[in-house]
Amino acid sequence: MLVCVLILLLTGGLDSPYLLYSLSPVVAATLLFQERMAIAGAAVFSVSVIVAHVTPAWTNSEYTWVMEGNYLLWLMLYVTASFVIATSVYRANLNIRRRIEADLVEDERSRMRGEMQEGLAQNLINLSTKIESVGELIGAERSSEAQALLREVRALAKDSFSKTRESIDQLAVEPLPLVPALEENVGEFGERSGVQAHFEADSVTSVLPPAAEVQLLRIVQEALANVERHAGAANAWVTLGSTRDAVHLTVRDDGRGLTSDVNEGKDAGRRGVQGMRERAEGLGGTLHITSAAGEGTEVRVSVPRGRYWR
Repeated sequence: MLVCVLILLLTGGLDSPYLLYSLSPVVAATLLFQERMAIAGAAVFSVSVIVAHVTPAWTNSEYTWVMEGNYLLWLMLYVTASFVIATSVYRANLNIRRRIEADLVEDERSRMRGEMQEGLAQNLINLSTKIESVGELIGAERSSEAQALLREVRALAKDSFSKTRESIDQLAVEPLPLVPALEENVGEFGERSGVQAHFEADSVTSVLPPAAEVQLLRIVQEALANVERHAGAANAWVTLGSTRDAVHLTVRDDGRGLTSDVNEGKDAGRRGVQGMRERAEGLGGTLHITSAAGEGTEVRVSVPRGRYWR
């Protein structure tokens, strides 16, 4: 802003060939900061030009007196344009950001609704059915079968509690940027599940937008939840890295692996995998899962750097 003010004043004020370019800091402020910063920038340029063209009659400066020709009109137009740009561009940018945030919230609600319907609701239905069966077995004095079924009920109740807790945790606001958030989540996963959890990140100097960071964090949370529920793993590794073209995220375990090829759409019943894939594709990236029975599972996510990194 200071450089633009100096260029404007040193090249004739309203006569400057850089008159329109002087408004570029105002536009930048409307995109990057709060509205008051953009208005302050507009005020700085307006006051500078006004003072430059009002004082030549008293200071013998080379500026043109404001009352000569159409200079008063041009001065009014310049001041008006400065403040219009400062407010209208900011509000347009704010509205666009709010629409994007609203779309993200709606997408998140849709995913959460699907995950709860696929997981928690199904568990509750199974619980209800099994509890009725327990009552019938007790009525028929088949206590050993009733006890076996009660063990299944306890396991289902524990799984339902775990899924509910995960859903609540995902609704919480995670600390950003991404690396500390991932490190904290991986540590909590290890303490909760008993799996040896390892996290590694390279020297990532660029910063993803918050919306993209949240999506990658959700992918890691879902992948680790799958490790806890299904893998029977002793170790899990989460790795974050970047190249010139993309950011890469990997979640790997040494568990029992999968028996179906999830990349060919053969596990459509796994809502979690579908949700992870939707999140990755929503960022313009890809998700690929490599697994074999007894050899663990690896989830790899790649997000183009050109689209989201700054």
